[in-house]
Amino acid sequence: MSEQARLDCGLVTAQSVELRAWAADLRARDRHMRSRAEEMMLHAWDMGQRAAALIAASAPAAPGESLAAEPAVVVDQATGIVSAQLGCSIAEALAHLHERSRRQGQTLESVAHHVVDSRTPERHARRNR
Repeated sequence: MSEQARLDCGLVTAQSVELRAWAADLRARDRHMRSRAEEMMLHAWDMGQRAAALIAASAPAAPGESLAAEPAVVVDQATGIVSAQLGCSIAEALAHLHERSRRQGQTLESVAHHVVDSRTPERHARRNR
């Protein structure tokens, strides 16, 4: 093998090692970001629950009425969840929910209920088992 071929092989090997290290670093960062996103989604859900509790304390629902049925509360919860999922602002998350409801031909509240129901901690815990 010529000297140039040996040098080329060494360069390719070094680049291959560097690319493997870079890929491993990206995988580690991806795992970290997914973990943070999960934490943020649970935090958003928790904040929505706290907001619902504060609203309930300030204006109790009529007998037989569920606070979970309050459209504004559900939309706020869903907006927080979508914001955490997409890593975007609250305004962008709300716009995303509006667009999704328009595309699906459903009300904003219906789409919000679906988002909140699919991201409750109990379902989240079962999904990750």
